Amino acid sequence: MSTHSMLADAVPLTPERHGSYSLAIGEGYAAFRTMNVVPVLVDEFAALAHDYVVGFLKQGDGFAPAALLGLAEHENLYVGADGRWKVEYVPAILRQQPFVARRSKDGKKGVLCISESHPGLNTEGEGTPLFDEDGRPGDLVSRAQQFVSRVAQGALRTESFCARLADLNLLSPIRTEMKRADGTVRSMRGVFAINREALDKLPAKVLGEMQKDGSLEAIYLHLYTLRNLNSLANRIPSSGTGPLN
Repeated sequence: MSTHSMLADAVPLTPERHGSYSLAIGEGYAAFRTMNVVPVLVDEFAALAHDYVVGFLKQGDGFAPAALLGLAEHENLYVGADGRWKVEYVPAILRQQPFVARRSKDGKKGVLCISESHPGLNTEGEGTPLFDEDGRPGDLVSRAQQFVSRVAQGALRTESFCARLADLNLLSPIRTEMKRADGTVRSMRGVFAINREALDKLPAKVLGEMQKDGSLEAIYLHLYTLRNLNSLANRIPSSGTGPLN
């Protein structure tokens, strides 16, 4: 799976380190052209359902949800030649570039971080300053801090949701494969989805609890997105393709 270094090299945003930095907006999403999966929150499932395939990836001893952006390594089928995103909804983690939400060591709050490899970040004064002359956060940083708080809360709900799926043994690996007309195969391994048979065998009490806390709705939204596999395959530039197998 190919994510992006911009999401991994983020460091805590501080006036001591970033007081002289500005951010030039308008870089678009071209920097994510080689990213074929993007982490998402369970709160986003409804917004993602129209245009994305949402699967689950192994993360340490557990799982984490992600939207599939391509069917090959380093392939993002959602970024246009002009760097614009091709569908209406852009996953939250990308919309807030170069800001990234990290969790504090105690896991109780969000920490605002910034990717120093973002092409719009500069010390030449181009764009919007991150801090004023006294080291106070500018409006851009203040809005990003609010985002971090929301994402941190969403991350806790997402982790709890995924832990429950794992505890109930509801996730199974799926095939995401496409056979092209020339005989070559495009595929992505390591993607998990809800096993419908396992879901149907859950006790009524457990299903009732999951319906009450919203987990069941999230599960069905995830399953609904799997129908977008064909749409994802159809985004591949034509050079002769066949149906999904």
